[in-house]
Amino acid sequence: MTASVDETPPPQGQPPAPPVDPRSFLKRTDLIVDSALSPAVFVGVNLVAGLTAGAIAALALAVLVMLYRLLNRQDVTYAVGGVFGTGIAVAIALRTGSTEGFFWPKVLTNTAIFVVLAGSVAFKKPVIGFLMETILQAPAKWWQHDRVRPALSEWTIVWALTAALKAAVYLLLILAGRDGALLAVSVAFGYPLTAVLGFGGYVYIRARLKRLGAPAMDAFRAPAATPA
Repeated sequence: MTASVDETPPPQGQPPAPPVDPRSFLKRTDLIVDSALSPAVFVGVNLVAGLTAGAIAALALAVLVMLYRLLNRQDVTYAVGGVFGTGIAVAIALRTGSTEGFFWPKVLTNTAIFVVLAGSVAFKKPVIGFLMETILQAPAKWWQHDRVRPALSEWTIVWALTAALKAAVYLLLILAGRDGALLAVSVAFGYPLTAVLGFGGYVYIRARLKRLGAPAMDAFRAPAATPA
C-alpha cells in the first residue's frame, strides 16, 4: 500500500504572472467602436431626426460593426454584445418614448454585475479567479489558495464598487433627463474606465501577491507527461 503524498506546494514563492497584460488591452481601440459608438449615434440622430430614426441608426450601426468583424475574422465578442445591448436599449427607448430609456439597461446590467461580483467575494470564489483560470489557465487550487485569494477578492471588490457607482450615476442622470451627460458618461464608463481597471488590477494584484508571499502558479500545474 503506497503512502499518500501531500501535493500542497510550499507557501513561499515568486508571484505569478500578472492577471492582465495591460499593454495589449490598451491597444484595443476597436472596443471603443464596438461599445460606445452606437449610443453616440443614437443620441446624435435622435436630436436631428427623432427617436425612431435614432433607434434604427444605432441598431443598424451595431449590426454593421458585427458583420465587419466577422468578415475580417476579428474578435466579435464586444460587437455581438453591442448588437444585443443596443437591441434591448432601443426597445426600451421606443417603449418609453424617451431618449433616457436607451440607458436603462446600463443601470440594470451594472446592478447585476455588482451583485455577482460582491457575491463571488462573499462565497470566497472571486470572479477574477475564474477569469484567470479561463484566460491564463491558472489552476483552481492556486487562485483559491489562502495566500492568493485575498488579492483577487480585493480587486473584485473594486470592480463591484465601480459597477455600483456606474449604476447610480446612470440612474441619477436618467431621472434628471440629462441626455448629453448620459452620452458622456457612457463613453467614459466604457473602454477608458475598463482600461484603468485592467491596468490597476495588473499593478495591484502583482504587488499584493508579492506582499502575501503567494506561491508560484506553476507549482500547482500538473507536470507535463514524459514521452514513453
